[in-house]
Amino acid sequence: MSATMRYALSQGRLLSISQYADLPDPPQDLTCPGQDTHGRLCRAPAGPRALKSKHVRPHFWSRKHITGCDEGDAAERAVKGHRDGSTTTRTRHEGPTLLLITTGPGTSTGMATPTSRTQAAGRPMATAQPGPDSRRNAPTRSTATLASLLTRALDGRLDPHALIELPGQRPGFVNQLVRLANTLTSAHKGLRACFYGKVTNYAENAPTKSIFLHMVPQPGTRPKDTAAIMIRNDQALSVQDNLDASIGDLAGHHVIAIGTLRVSQKTDSLYIAIADTSHIAYQP
Repeated sequence: MSATMRYALSQGRLLSISQYADLPDPPQDLTCPGQDTHGRLCRAPAGPRALKSKHVRPHFWSRKHITGCDEGDAAERAVKGHRDGSTTTRTRHEGPTLLLITTGPGTSTGMATPTSRTQAAGRPMATAQPGPDSRRNAPTRSTATLASLLTRALDGRLDPHALIELPGQRPGFVNQLVRLANTLTSAHKGLRACFYGKVTNYAENAPTKSIFLHMVPQPGTRPKDTAAIMIRNDQALSVQDNLDASIGDLAGHHVIAIGTLRVSQKTDSLYIAIADTSHIAYQP
């Protein structure tokens, strides 16, 4: 079964899952619009799935695809559509753009060897001029999306002593505001930062219907002692729209989120609460 089949055929018409869901009397004679690498058409019987799920984006599926079926990818590209069945051109949301401020490695005062000029009285006066060191020490500003910040963190390309400015927050050092989720403890309660890690699975809290993305723990640490990212029930659909992915598909992927670390009063478990549904990104 595929969770990425966003189109189906009905009487020769290509129908997106969003169009299907909006129909008052949706058709039942659905078939797969896919083909194999040789152009052989699939046309296996198909049906809708997850139309009301919070964890999986709505999609079509079929049990009887032909071998090598692309499950409609070619048909989707032909109409310039997208994974969710929309036909509006867009790209996967990569989170807010963040400001990074770095300084060069130089440690000198930045003054080069003085040069001389002559005053009217004829007495030479030393005049300090900025040299190469001062240019190296000048702060440099750059921007990065939340998704690219995750990539740089995983590749070890983030300067821990650089400054980073999160939305609505004063700048702070990267080593304080970009953290692995599985290194957090209750001592970090209340910290608002970028937290990242690799998702192992997700679970729904029955009373609140909130969804928790569980992260790979540190060696020797119990999974229950590792901070999870919490997505509230009312945030789930918006998060999936922004990610262009199902929450259920995030297992095995690295995720980063801007949020605040909380500690459950009932279980003492750690969780990261996000206030803005655009403040989360992942590596496909």
